[in-house]
This record gives sequence, C-alpha cells and structure tokens, in this order.
Amino acid sequence: MSDTEIQDTHKKKVIRAIVDKMEEFAVDGLDYSGKCYISQSGCYEDAKEVADLVEQRFPKLHGSVEINHVGTTIGSHTGPGTVALFFWGCKRVD
Repeated sequence: MSDTEIQDTHKKKVIRAIVDKMEEFAVDGLDYSGKCYISQSGCYEDAKEVADLVEQRFPKLHGSVEINHVGTTIGSHTGPGTVALFFWGCKRVD
C-alpha cells in the first residue's frame, strides 16, 4: 500500500469518526433536525465528503449542510486541511 493510499484510508476513517461524534452528541441523535455548518481551510473536497455523509445519516436535517471558509485568524493557527463541523449538541454535564 502506498503512502497516498494509507493517507486516503486514514482520511476516510477520520471523516466517519467526525460524523459518528455528531451522532453521539447532536440533539436527538440521528433524528437531529437542526442546521449544520462546516468551516474548512483549503480542503473543500474533504468538507464536501463530511457534508454528504452528514446529509445521508441525518435525514431530518434542516436544509443542506452549509460549507464556509475558516477565517484568517483561526486559519493562521490551524493551517490548511482543517474541517470543523458545527451543530446543536446535547447539554453538557460536567
């Protein structure tokens, strides 16, 4: 397996893990019916993959997932390749 194939396999696992976390923490789990947003930095294709998976897993989602760019302040700290998923979550219990 080449380095590129290993990176692609890892990336797909991470994308699934991101959406798994949304399932775990979103209000109403798979019945989540709120809005969902993604911010990305130089990796629109990865963000689109996350958005597509979210839209498949959460059929009651209110509209399509909106994909935006990370701003310059956050982007200067995170760099290219950042995908951030935003949704309404369950109340935290500390």
